[in-house]
Amino acid sequence: MNLSKSAVILFTMFLLLYTASTADAKATTPPVRFQDIIYDNATISQFDTQTLKYEKDPYRDEILLNVWVKTPIEPSDQTYTLYNYLVKTNTREVMTINRIDFDASGRMLQNMSNKYNPALWTTVLPETLTEKWYTAVTAYAKKNNKRLQQEYTRTTTKERRSQPVLGPFNHIFDMVSGNG
Repeated sequence: MNLSKSAVILFTMFLLLYTASTADAKATTPPVRFQDIIYDNATISQFDTQTLKYEKDPYRDEILLNVWVKTPIEPSDQTYTLYNYLVKTNTREVMTINRIDFDASGRMLQNMSNKYNPALWTTVLPETLTEKWYTAVTAYAKKNNKRLQQEYTRTTTKERRSQPVLGPFNHIFDMVSGNG
């Protein structure tokens, strides 16, 4: 009886130590910044979950997704490219805002930028790599809509408060709304 009691105590101590060590491992693991976009069991690109955000279309009353997509590293020369896209989720259109090429050490090789221009919207074509990442990015945004919407609201509220027309009255609005 004494032996079985010792075995139970040892087993309990093992479980407690194991649980504590796995909890510590989970707590110290940083969140993954780039999420893989998989097609045919291969990573075709990644998108940045930390900078993905909602943004207002400057010409229409529409919310866009702003996302950075990273190409896989080329095995031959170790280069990769970051693309910055605006995405219309309701019409399946994208606009390239930035394209930046990097070498193996992370040095910028080339930078191409576009200003927002409604003529630059392109349709996402079926069965293309663009459709694969478009699907992954919009699914992630849908799953994280609440957080993205809160960040968008917080950002647009700060922008409205910083407008010079309301400048002298911002403290009054903050007091009335309970933010001051």
